Amino acid sequence: MLSDHIAQIAKAQIYASEPQRFKMITQDSFVMTGHHHDHTIRRNGCGWKCSCAYFRSTEPIYHACAHIIALEWIFGSQTGVVADPTATLE
Repeated sequence: MLSDHIAQIAKAQIYASEPQRFKMITQDSFVMTGHHHDHTIRRNGCGWKCSCAYFRSTEPIYHACAHIIALEWIFGSQTGVVADPTATLE
């Protein structure tokens, strides 16, 4: 499961380098154009939620997916610490 999350971080680095994929709908809602599908990302009282399958299946563990991570790198975090998208994985 950890390797899946590491892959999500690598994917987020790609998405963060392509900010045109993200369209703000409201201050609390974005649509992200993915490789295969569009994903809706919404902020609620506890943080961000994404419509992607990865987020739905891992939300209790990670509370993030590549789409949310990239969104926070691009627009800044409203929910906590923002990771550095230029950091390398070791």
